[in-house]
Amino acid sequence: MSHAFFQVLVEHSLVGVYLFDEHRFIYVNQALAELFGYTPGELMGRLGPLDLTHPQDRKAVEEDIRRRLSGGEGGGARHQFRGLHKDGSVVWCEAISQVIRYRGRPMIVGTLVDFTARKSMEEELEAKERYYRALFEGANDAIFIMEGERFVGCNEKTLEIFGCHSKGEILGRSPFDFSPPFQPGGTPSEEKGRGLIEAALRGAPQRFYWKHLRKNGEPFDAEVSLNRVDVGGKVYLQAIVRDITLRKRMEEALRRNKELYQDLVERSGLAIFVVGKGGRMEYFNQQLCELLGYTSQEMKGLSFIDGVHPEDRDLVLDFFERWFSGDPTAPARYECRLVRKSGEVRQVEVDVTPVAGDGGVTAFRVYLRDVTEKKDMEKALYNARKMEAMGRLAGGVAHDFNNMLMVIMGNCDLILQGLVGPEDLYRKVGAIKDAANRAADLTQQLLAFSKKQILEPRVLRLNDVVADMESMLRRLIGEDVELRVRLDPHLWLVKADPSQMEQVIVNLAVNARDAMPQGGCLTIETANVELEEGHAGVGLEMAPGPYVKLTVEDTGLGMDEETRERAFEPFFTTKERGTGLGLATVYGIVKQSGGHIWCHTEPGKGTTFEIYLPRVEDGEERIEERDRESHTWEGGTETVLVAEDDPSVREVTVSILKSAGYRVLEAASGPEALDVCRRHPGLVDVLVTDVVMPGMSGRALATRMEAMYPGMKVLYISGYTDNIIARHGVLEDGLNFIQKPFTRIELLRKVRQVLDG
Repeated sequence: MSHAFFQVLVEHSLVGVYLFDEHRFIYVNQALAELFGYTPGELMGRLGPLDLTHPQDRKAVEEDIRRRLSGGEGGGARHQFRGLHKDGSVVWCEAISQVIRYRGRPMIVGTLVDFTARKSMEEELEAKERYYRALFEGANDAIFIMEGERFVGCNEKTLEIFGCHSKGEILGRSPFDFSPPFQPGGTPSEEKGRGLIEAALRGAPQRFYWKHLRKNGEPFDAEVSLNRVDVGGKVYLQAIVRDITLRKRMEEALRRNKELYQDLVERSGLAIFVVGKGGRMEYFNQQLCELLGYTSQEMKGLSFIDGVHPEDRDLVLDFFERWFSGDPTAPARYECRLVRKSGEVRQVEVDVTPVAGDGGVTAFRVYLRDVTEKKDMEKALYNARKMEAMGRLAGGVAHDFNNMLMVIMGNCDLILQGLVGPEDLYRKVGAIKDAANRAADLTQQLLAFSKKQILEPRVLRLNDVVADMESMLRRLIGEDVELRVRLDPHLWLVKADPSQMEQVIVNLAVNARDAMPQGGCLTIETANVELEEGHAGVGLEMAPGPYVKLTVEDTGLGMDEETRERAFEPFFTTKERGTGLGLATVYGIVKQSGGHIWCHTEPGKGTTFEIYLPRVEDGEERIEERDRESHTWEGGTETVLVAEDDPSVREVTVSILKSAGYRVLEAASGPEALDVCRRHPGLVDVLVTDVVMPGMSGRALATRMEAMYPGMKVLYISGYTDNIIARHGVLEDGLNFIQKPFTRIELLRKVRQVLDG
């Protein structure tokens, strides 16, 4: 078995697993941390077993640990103690541990289970045993335990009723020794008495009247009950002999006891029923009626499955079939939905306990706890946290955009009011453009984080992306950081936007550089990985299958657990001048590319980012040559029709194209563009159109114009996100598109590329 296999077993075990030395936990799994209300990060390296031990048990546990560690390797042990939950509550724990030698010194490794509920049940059972022992000894009836026709046990009341001084005068004797001589037609016959005993031994309880004698020979009438009792593989009879004068008193006591137990069941707060193999409910309490909204009479005609939500019935039926078949892997606790008579859906937790009888399990006791309100509260809490995150996002966006708008608006005011001399004009306009570019970059980062940006994925090898960037990365990280690149020569193909993958690598490299202010080592590595069923999903929510893994590792400062958990949040940063969008952008790009990203870090031990992208089969698509960005952006003399409903965008687009020598026609809508075409005597070489316009979309306009000008080229422009563009059919393969905002050079280069085909 692989290391990963055992890691999965330990991490997903329902039993707590730990390793500690004389001071601190070296390792705990999730189950142990949750048992005490912590996260693993709060325990490992910070707290020790004594911190989780109840003060009254701490000294004994401390002495046991010191004694076992001083003894060296070995020393397996099982012990119970009271643990202390983070909220102060007591947790009863049972630990099974062993002393091992790890990292050159003795440590204790073991498992720990919560037996608080079992402890409570044991105490309850002990209390019940004391209670029934008190009933047995304090009963107002004589109670015998018979093996065959011999008394092997009796209570104290027996001595009083039969006038004996010790149990030795009764035990070992026959019930017929305490009956009058058998006389025909008078006292019951011995044959009838033995027939009653045999019937009771066959499992048929017997209740009858019998004449008994006290020790002094005084006869008295008694009511006798015989019941079979199976204990430890042996068969006994329980005989209750009641002096007839006590009948009324005992009947009243039994009635009170019955009401007590019924009241306990009805007021337990749980819906309870017993279901047999045929699915018929053999018993149900009033809480179940109230939970499902039926009367007791209506419930009698229902099967246990009738109240289960239709979408959950197959699952529940499967569980019950496995329980009745004796499948040990069948869960004894699960959640499902119920449907009330009114149609309302309720969420319940279900606990199932088998009822054993002759031939194995004959029925199951089912306990239902309504957790609908609990689930609603959890959902509300999640939504509240989500809204809080959105608030932080909005605040960060507002802060950064306000700074950029301040630069743009302030410089524009100075220029418009003539307060800028010719010598400063170029610098002011440059500042405006820089601020606009930063705003555009921020928009793209937000789109990347929200997974709404428009990607141009293609089949590629990540090795090519990394290799093309290597020299640039060396300049980026500086001379005091060593760059190590390890590329798998047989790397599989992936489908991704190469420019966006470059941004991912740059962002991670910049983060790594900033985390190594005194220098260090940055390693970028590619590899093929095949995630199996048992390994996939460990912290990654990944399906099993083939992936290409990109690893970016640094030897920097690392992060604590709290920082790591927030690393991908937008506008969360530990840098004095950071935007907080670097890792958020990385996360968005990876997710939008169908991949997964995972971060492992510890303070002082560096940080490792692992990115997993699904493999594309070699024969599925050929590798496309990466477009070498053309430096040809000069204009031309062709005729361009610009269709844009925003007058400011239209004006600047027309101006850029005219400045490059193009003959430009313009329109504010699709219908106006068609009218311009009808009045224009010549051809239209290229249509530059907004995707979303009132009255007629850019795609519809292009279709109409292509019929008028065969061979006409089309370039779509838009500032909307990918889902809106997709609805207009513009993201189809082979269509030309440029995202707003764009620069003059970007527009001219794209128009030239479209015209040149």
